[in-house]
Amino acid sequence: MCRTSFPVLRTAFGQFAQEMLRADDFKVRIGGTRNEVLNVYHASFVRNRGIQTAHEKILNYLQDFNFQRACYGWRDSAERTCYPVASTAAP
Repeated sequence: MCRTSFPVLRTAFGQFAQEMLRADDFKVRIGGTRNEVLNVYHASFVRNRGIQTAHEKILNYLQDFNFQRACYGWRDSAERTCYPVASTAAP
């Protein structure tokens, strides 16, 4: 897959994830200069509960879309917990 396609695909994935998770009050944002950071916000993350479980559940998708990092927080302006993503996509 062409390297320039990943930013577009990551943006589309973020929009899809936001639509799927909106009913459960999750907020999904894509950041970074090449859309390589996934930011997920939910009230349940206020005490860092469930962050690792959430990360593990979506890790394969993050790797498929060549994300570099995933960050989780309970609101936009709060401190976030971030995990690096080791990609399995072709260089």
